[in-house]
Amino acid sequence: MATWPTVQAYKQRTRELLAAEARRARPAAEATDRACVLDVGCGTGEDTRALPGRSVGLDASAVMTDEAARRGGDFVRGDAHALPFADGAFDGCRADRTFQHLADPERALAELVRVTRPGGRVVVVDPDQETIVVDGTDGAVTRRVKQFRCDDVLRHGDLAHRMPRLFRAAGLVDVAVEGITLVLGDPDDAFGFPTWARAMHDRGLLDAPDVERFEADVRASAAAGDFLYAVTFFITSGRTP
Repeated sequence: MATWPTVQAYKQRTRELLAAEARRARPAAEATDRACVLDVGCGTGEDTRALPGRSVGLDASAVMTDEAARRGGDFVRGDAHALPFADGAFDGCRADRTFQHLADPERALAELVRVTRPGGRVVVVDPDQETIVVDGTDGAVTRRVKQFRCDDVLRHGDLAHRMPRLFRAAGLVDVAVEGITLVLGDPDDAFGFPTWARAMHDRGLLDAPDVERFEADVRASAAAGDFLYAVTFFITSGRTP
């Protein structure tokens, strides 16, 4: 995914939002003297290392943080719901495709707000599964499969479009939301889309004939060059008061 232009564009936008805040808040020399940005759900740290100024990456997985540290940088294993940092420790915080998986997004957001200094920026980006568009000939089954992805596969598949409200409820100000749509023409790129119907069947949610029609439809549209899958990512940002 990191090579896809749309993904590169939204990641760059998160960096721009954080960089603008860091420049506004501190002189350049001071900003480079401290870990000013926290990246929550950092994985192996590629995005963390690309953030402006110094940065700290946090992930719940020791495997991820160990590998990230091996590649270079400052990484900590920790829980997004209980960040191991002091109040106001960072100039900004970022989470990329993390909140949709969390048990309690509101608690995690409160933690991001807590560790961000007054006037700092919080940036959260996730895809919104309710925005999935697929050109399938069997519209009824396709709609059921898309809803399964949103409601059953992910903890919070529709969270992204609700984040601006949660930001304001958490006390953030100057809240803004931007959308960027990812469009894919290869079903093998589409986050396992060809397998979703069979996963429904395995849970007793879809009959075998519907699965077979769905899979045949995907294969036929791919062979004809007609396959289209799209999903919108929402970037929500706000400042601590």
